[in-house]
Amino acid sequence: MLQRFVKVSDVSNLSVARYCAGMFVDLIAFNVDEEDENCISLEKYKEIRGWLSGSKIVIETKSSDISKIRTKIENYQPDYIQFSDINLLNEDFGIGKILATERFENLELENVAFYQINSLENAQINAINSQKIILNLTNNSFDKSLLENTSFHGFNLHSSREERPGFQDFGDLMDILEALDE
Repeated sequence: MLQRFVKVSDVSNLSVARYCAGMFVDLIAFNVDEEDENCISLEKYKEIRGWLSGSKIVIETKSSDISKIRTKIENYQPDYIQFSDINLLNEDFGIGKILATERFENLELENVAFYQINSLENAQINAINSQKIILNLTNNSFDKSLLENTSFHGFNLHSSREERPGFQDFGDLMDILEALDE
């Protein structure tokens, strides 16, 4: 079992998804923005989703279009929706919400399941809201000293692209998950 809560973003192939589920990653996230290079098609997503159990599923979008987001939720049937538009906080999507932003701001956190931030710098985090904070490790920049920091709930890691079917370099992702498994 992993020592901390873990979400893995930009999953785009079965190899990574199954590896993450096997390592007991809490949330496996798929990018659903068509204009993004990490976007996963609905067809490929359904193929992968059929092989997964245990981990909760997140779809990630940068869209602010409520209608578009609702359609994605209906089609993909995730457990959570991740967005970066703060104006969507009060929208009822019928599933858990994750707000992804640069840094922690004192927002009303009861409207989100998790709050993903890129930096702990200048963050005024208390024991109550720390259970909702996920630290986004850009470039999977992990340091074991982060395990001692209890001002946040867990980590967001990033998957790499598959070189070709069946050939995946798990690189930093594997190293970090194994360090969290010790």
